[in-house]
Amino acid sequence: FTFTELVEANIPAKKLADVNYGITDLSNAGYGIDKLASGFPIDDLITANFTLAEIASTNEPVIELVSLSGQYTVQDLSNIGFSATQLKTGGFDATTLVSASIPTTELKTAGFTATELKVANVSASVLTDASFTLPELIEANYTVAELKSANYTATAIIAENVPLADLKTAGFTASDLSAANVSIKQLKDLSFTATEMKDAGFTAPQLIEATYSVPELKTATFTVAELLTASVPVVEIKNSGYSVDLVKEAIPSISVSELSAAGYVATDLYKEVSNLADLKTAGYTLEDISGTTVSIDQLATSGFTAVELSAKYTIADVSSAYPLTELVKGYTVDDLSSSGFTFTELVEANIPAKKLAD
Repeated sequence: FTFTELVEANIPAKKLADVNYGITDLSNAGYGIDKLASGFPIDDLITANFTLAEIASTNEPVIELVSLSGQYTVQDLSNIGFSATQLKTGGFDATTLVSASIPTTELKTAGFTATELKVANVSASVLTDASFTLPELIEANYTVAELKSANYTATAIIAENVPLADLKTAGFTASDLSAANVSIKQLKDLSFTATEMKDAGFTAPQLIEATYSVPELKTATFTVAELLTASVPVVEIKNSGYSVDLVKEAIPSISVSELSAAGYVATDLYKEVSNLADLKTAGYTLEDISGTTVSIDQLATSGFTAVELSAKYTIADVSSAYPLTELVKGYTVDDLSSSGFTFTELVEANIPAKKLAD
């Protein structure tokens, strides 16, 4: 077959160029720029007196377009009319085109992948705006934090089988993950604190059931009343550092004996009970109660005898709080005499003659 016959058969210029027919031959045979553009390197097209604008207008892939980079910037070529697709097939990489501010949507149309654009430092947000999908971004190794910045939800990311730990590291909160149907057990396994869980709306009963400890709930500022709704025993509440006043506020009817059984000591309870005698009734000893700021008069009126006080207090301490008939049961006649009681007063108190004789 002759060259003329090949031309008349409309064989593409590229195929004819591959068998060494030159651009001049084809141009003279009637091939226009629209047929020649994809068949010959850019330098050959220019040598054949085609302008860059003419070449660009064909929208055909251009061979070795990158060879013009010494004469023209990418932006120059873009302004002349070369599309992102032509620039890509012509040898320009994603980084070069991104640096030239070629719109990301055009780069996507040109066939650049999310991976190539990530290498060119295009953000996940920009790719999302350019209609790249979440699976494409994940395949391109964007971090979960970058996906979060691109406004992808925890639900969407989890649906792509991304590990939950990665979402927590990226800053998704317990609330975010809970909204994505992550269970409370999974959240605890991710080491979310009781405070973070409370902020996410979880209640004390839910956290106790998920094996958070009472001290952890105290750190999260759960109240005694909230702990009681989770059936936490008062002894655990006490052992976790809650003061007795908070317990009494939550359980106004709780008795001193019950508080004592929970481990609260007299010094804890003194300011919270209306009657000091309740402490004595609950089994607190003088030694327990004397650690408070209670006065001897209060001890006396609460049922403590002079005999009980004599083990800790001198006659001078207690003489004004008890009648002589009580004091004589706990102190010697010498003690009573030295504290100012007269012989007549001692006699009137019916102190046995033997004691007076002694």
